[in-house]
Amino acid sequence: MTVDSPSAANAGLRDAWGQPYVPAVSPRLKIVLAFIFLAVAALGATGVYLSSIRWLDSLTGKTYTTPFKYWMLLAHIAVGFVALIPFLAFGVLHWISARKRPNRLAVRLGTTLFLVGVLVCVTGIGLIRIEGMPQLRTETTAHSAVMWLHLLLPLVAVVLYIMHRRAGPDIKWRWGYSWGGVVGIFVFGMLIFHG
Repeated sequence: MTVDSPSAANAGLRDAWGQPYVPAVSPRLKIVLAFIFLAVAALGATGVYLSSIRWLDSLTGKTYTTPFKYWMLLAHIAVGFVALIPFLAFGVLHWISARKRPNRLAVRLGTTLFLVGVLVCVTGIGLIRIEGMPQLRTETTAHSAVMWLHLLLPLVAVVLYIMHRRAGPDIKWRWGYSWGGVVGIFVFGMLIFHG
C-alpha cells in the first residue's frame, strides 16, 4: 500500500528537515484509523462503565451488578474482537510506511504505542472466561496483574498517542474533543440504563 500523496507535496508542506511532507497514513488507511477510533471510543466507554460498577461493588460491599452489566461486557468483548484485525493491520501497515522516516522520535513513539496496544489486546483476551477453555482464575495474583494492566495500559496508550502526534503533524484537537464527548455521553447513557 503506497502512502505517497503528491497533493501534500504540491501544497508546499515541509517536514522539519525541509523535505516535502508526505503523510504516513494513506487515505485508505485513514478509513481504517477512523474505524479504530470509533472502536476505541466504544471500548473506552464500556470499559469505564464496567470498571465503575466493579469498583462500586467492591467499595460498598453491595451489589450494583445487573444483567445490563453483562450485556455491556459482551459488547466490550465483541467490539474488541471486531477491532482486533483492523488494529493489527493498521499498526503493521503504518509501521511499514513510517519506519524509515527521519523523524525518529515519532517512529519510536508510534512503535511503542502499537506495542502497548497489542498488550491491551492480549490482556483483554487473557481476561475472557469461557467454560472449558483455559482461563485465569479470579482472586489470583496473575488475574489481578492482567486486570490492572488491561485497565492502565489504555491510559498509557492515550499519552503515547498524544506524544506521537505532537512529534509529527499537528493534532486536530476537535476530533479528540468529539471523541471525548461521545464517550462521556455514552457512559452517561449507560449509567441511566443501569439505573
